[in-house]
Parts: sequence; C-alpha cells; structure tokens
Amino acid sequence: MADEGATDELTRAGEPRVTVVVVARNEAQRIGACMASLSVQDFGAFETILVDDGSTDATVALARQALPSLRVISSPTRSISRNRDIGWRAGRGEFVAFLDADCIAPPHWLTSLVRAAERTGAAATGGGNVPPAETSPHYAALALMLDTFVGSRGSVQGKVPREGAFVAHLPGLNVLIRRDALEIVGGFDPRFARMGEDVDLSIRLRNLGFVLRVEPEATVIHRQRADLRAWTRNMRAYGRGRTWLLRRHPNAMSPLFLLPPLTLLALPVYVPAIAAYAGWVALRGGRPGLWPRVAALFGATHLAYGLGQIEGLFVRGDNREAMRRPRRLVVLAAPGPAADRAAIEPRLCEAARSACGVESGRCDVYLGTLGKAGLDLRPVPEGARARAMLIDAMFGSSAARPRRVGGAMLRMTALFVSAMLRCRCLVLPSPPAARDPHRALVSHRAD
Repeated sequence: MADEGATDELTRAGEPRVTVVVVARNEAQRIGACMASLSVQDFGAFETILVDDGSTDATVALARQALPSLRVISSPTRSISRNRDIGWRAGRGEFVAFLDADCIAPPHWLTSLVRAAERTGAAATGGGNVPPAETSPHYAALALMLDTFVGSRGSVQGKVPREGAFVAHLPGLNVLIRRDALEIVGGFDPRFARMGEDVDLSIRLRNLGFVLRVEPEATVIHRQRADLRAWTRNMRAYGRGRTWLLRRHPNAMSPLFLLPPLTLLALPVYVPAIAAYAGWVALRGGRPGLWPRVAALFGATHLAYGLGQIEGLFVRGDNREAMRRPRRLVVLAAPGPAADRAAIEPRLCEAARSACGVESGRCDVYLGTLGKAGLDLRPVPEGARARAMLIDAMFGSSAARPRRVGGAMLRMTALFVSAMLRCRCLVLPSPPAARDPHRALVSHRAD
C-alpha cells in the first residue's frame, strides 16, 4: 500500500494520470472480480473504461455493480485491437493501462507500473501473469508448465518474472503504455484483430527505439482457459497468429519457431521425451500426481501451436483487413554520415509514392539495411515523427553500428529480398550531391 505522500506524487489535480482500458465480451463470470480489483487500487486518481464488444450476457451490469465509476463504451467489432484503440483514444490519462477481463490485479498494480515507467523511462511497463493454481488441478499443472522455458519460451506470459528487466515483448493483458508512445506508433494494427496485436505493438515500439520493462511486483492472476480442450484451441489460434506476425515482421523470425511444427514430424521421439520431462517438472514442483496433466499440457501446447503455424501459411488472417494482400515495397539504404541519414526520409517517401501511390490498395513499405547481425528489415510507420525515429534507431549514433556496404552489395541483397519475400525492392544508396537523386533508385521486382 502506497503512503499518502507517494500517492500525491502519482496524481495530477483534476486529471487522471492513468486510463485503464478493459475489453470484454460475454465475461459475466469473471468481469466482477476484475473490476473489484480495480476498485481497491492504491494509486489515486485514474479512470476506467470498459469497451464492451457486443456482450449478450450481464457483463456490463456486473462490471458497473463492482465499479460504479466505470465508463462503458459499446463497440461490437469482434476485434481486440480496434477496441483497445477505441478505449485508449477515449481516455485522458498520460499513461494507458490495459487489463484483460479475466485478470485480477493486486492493489499496488498501477502504482508499481507507473513508478517503473518513471524510474526507467520505459515507454511500456508490464508484469507477469499466473493462473490461479490453487483453484483446480488444471490450473496447478498449467502453472508448473508455464514456469519452464519449454512451456513458455522464456516469455513473461504465464509466470512471475524473478526480477525487473528490459524485454522484447509485453502481453497486452497486463501492460501500461505512455500515451505519447501510442500516438507516435499509431496504436494497434487492425489487421491483428484477435491474435498477435500485443506482440505487433511491442515490435513496432522497439523498432522506433522505445524500450519495454517488466516488473515482478505488477504480476496479476490470469484465469486462462479452464480445461485442456479450451487450452488446445487457444494454442492453435496462437500458432496461426505467430505465422501472421512473422509475415509482417521478418526481423522477428527465430529458429525456435521452427520447433513446434517439427514436433509433428518427430512424434516417436517427442512423446516419450516430453513425458519424461513433464514427470521431472511435476516432481520438482512437489506435485508428482500432476504428471499426466503436465505432460498433456506440454503436448497440447507444442502440437496445437505447430499445427496453427502451418495453418497460418494458408489462412492470412482472422478479419477482412488481414485478408487483403498488400503490395510490399522494401527500400534498402546504405549507412552513411548524418547528412545522408537526414536525406533518407524524403527519398524514402518519394520512393513509396512512386511505387505505391498510383496503385490501388494498401502498400506495406519496409526500410532495410545490412547490419552486424545481417539484414535488418522494419515496417515504415505512417507518421513523420515515427519515420524519423525509425531512421534514427536504424542508422543513428545510438543504434548498433551497421557495417559499411557499397551499392553492389545492396543490389545483390535487393535481388535476394525480392525473390524471398516476393516484393518490389528499391536500393537507396547515398549518392554524391551532384548526382540526380532519381537515378539512385534501382528497382528489383519478384516474378
């Protein structure tokens, strides 16, 4: 519990410092506990907005009963990303906190998140989330599984971080983000309607040079899928979302994402290995009787996720926005002095207009360069300030210094990119001042 003086430091007279956004659809069984946890926060002045996605049960009535000051917005879009955008844009706080309707936050949740943001300067701070392990054998086994790297791949999803750290991703079910960062990055991407919207936002924030922080004190209870069948369906959907994310963000590719699909091809080896590992996890956790449940959860997680990844190759998304096939334009730029970096943005915009401006439909533009770790490709945001931050993050003095490359190397890379990503690729080297800048654009288009 924060003391009175500390609380005063975290509030502004007459204005809430934090807007809490909860998106819900038919959550009558769980929304009351979520709102009750918000009603006892020790933070001080904050506002809470419930974005109701067309509930047909008593979700709204029970939420208002638990939190009378609640503001409700009706938005039957069946899109988490759109509804989160609607929620934070309707609020007034300089920070925006997102909490899922199936979560219960501790009384110090908001205080911990805001203090971590102010102490570290992070654009987003979040906490872990754990299942209510004492309520059922399923949740107890789920807690054991998620507290391993094999079960959670090191994510803060489903576990308590052991210490505060900067991370690559924060789950949207428990996160606080600075409003100005959301405005710069453009909020959530509507093409990720129900899966992957939080990972996509984390990647786009980090692409602009923002940092993300996780704090163990801000861990919430997450009442996840309550049985094995529901958990399996959810993992399959997560697998599809992962493939869609990798299509949008090539930089996010990791060899680890190949393992779930490969388990489908190696079942004779995988099944006894994961069964033995699950037995060790249950024994280490002091719950040997949960071994069959832990083994089933491991199998359901990996196999369903891998199947979903494969399905994602053939199904492009879960909404009309995602189903469109946007043209892709990759603009490769050579690193150079500050004067050249300053010239990248207008030439980038010119290249995008010439390639996409006369064509109908959406065009996804990427900026790329050759760095020490290889090819660095990042989506180009729409706003001028965000584009400038992207260029600075990729080429500025604070970036990992990309190696010097010549035009020939960039052209070879352009041929490779256009073939692998099936897109149009433009080379944007740093030309001498006297050269016509239009002649610096060398186009490669996949067949």
